[in-house]
Amino acid sequence: MNKLICDHTGEKYLSEVMADIPLVTGKVNLIMAKCGAGKTQYAIDSLANRYNKVLFLTDTTNNKTKLERSKGKKEVAYKFDGITIDEDMIDLYSELDIKYDEYLQEHPDADFEELMLNCGYISGQCCEMPVYKEVEYYKIKNITVLTYHGCGERLLALDSGDKNVKINFDEFDLIICDEPHNLIRYSTWSKNKGDYIRCKTEIINRVKAGVMTVGITATPNDFMKQFNNDLINPINLLNRKDVRHYHTINRIGFRSMDHLIKKLPVEEKKIVIYADKISVMRNIKKKLEDELGLWYDDLKIAVIFSINSEQEMDELSLRVRESIIVNSVIPDDVQIVIMNASCETGLDIKSHVDIMIAFTTNPDTQIQVRGRCRSDLMEFYYRERDVIDIEIPEEYLNKKLDSKAKEELLHLLDEKDLHNRSIGWRGLRKLLDNAGRYQITDTRSKNGRYSVIRQRDDWDILID
Repeated sequence: MNKLICDHTGEKYLSEVMADIPLVTGKVNLIMAKCGAGKTQYAIDSLANRYNKVLFLTDTTNNKTKLERSKGKKEVAYKFDGITIDEDMIDLYSELDIKYDEYLQEHPDADFEELMLNCGYISGQCCEMPVYKEVEYYKIKNITVLTYHGCGERLLALDSGDKNVKINFDEFDLIICDEPHNLIRYSTWSKNKGDYIRCKTEIINRVKAGVMTVGITATPNDFMKQFNNDLINPINLLNRKDVRHYHTINRIGFRSMDHLIKKLPVEEKKIVIYADKISVMRNIKKKLEDELGLWYDDLKIAVIFSINSEQEMDELSLRVRESIIVNSVIPDDVQIVIMNASCETGLDIKSHVDIMIAFTTNPDTQIQVRGRCRSDLMEFYYRERDVIDIEIPEEYLNKKLDSKAKEELLHLLDEKDLHNRSIGWRGLRKLLDNAGRYQITDTRSKNGRYSVIRQRDDWDILID
């Protein structure tokens, strides 16, 4: 089903609209606005400037990296055995390095004990020469950016008395929660849900303590349903006509990715696809290569996901991920990008995209996937339960199909239900009946039972 939803878009960015809307303490000021309204720009460039120390919490590492690189300044830290050290310690270690090298040149046969005694004697203890390295990172003025997972991890470490955690949560006078619905989602099913629960608890404690707290999202449903509503100040701008957002010209429902792939245009277009699991992403990539590979001279498909995953991305996918994070651009030589939930809210694509496909029935995820394209979009395909897009091959129409022929047809179609389970003849029959395009009749002869599938013409459908 195609839905033409090219509605009017306003001219105001969120920073203009919020200038007239007061924020309160003692609650999470939940700002709800469509993709393209300028939520992150308002939070970083407008709101954060009014406070001394800001904690910006976000849902994914990709989002954290993108935000720091786009808004931050490159800095250099020095680490020794994984612990950040200051410049005075660097100077000391540098002097010891020089002393060590000079002594070794003068005494090339010196053993370990002699070297430690003359060059590595620190605070009364013999030790090996310290090794440190420079580590680049990005700092946004007065803002500390953490993922919800990273925040909870640090809080749990502090709870246990770990003195190596170099962050003081008491110093923040503003907390910004980006995409807070994912804090709720991940605290229920993530393997690290304890970290998310600890982070959620801390946010509640800070809100009750009077720390200004703001949430920004285009999909508030999960947060509104499962967070304490007494602690939410809803600021709903989703239907404000004067607020900017992106157009989507055609929304097209589909059910089967296999069927959709066969219908995709063969001419070169930029396509972005969302799927939830890495295994599903790679399966889609293979099917695309099998179906479209003959039409492209050099088909390039990137599969990008979290760098924290146990699975590894190939060189092409790493290059595409870097290009999107740093420049918000899909490289010219790449036709298709497949991403998952780690990029659902984290990556912005400002270069041209022709088609976006959301292989999910979750409406909130569909909105977030659409929001990765930071411009108007001609075609957005989304998975819909009630859409039937099965095409019966002509050689199976108007013929008696015995059990063997039915099995052949089922194998050829390889139709799955919404839980990705193969369907049998009964399931296929139900789908075809619901679609209304085909009519199935059962017959019997001396050789056994048969079924006949015929295509209904437009006049048949009109009469119904």
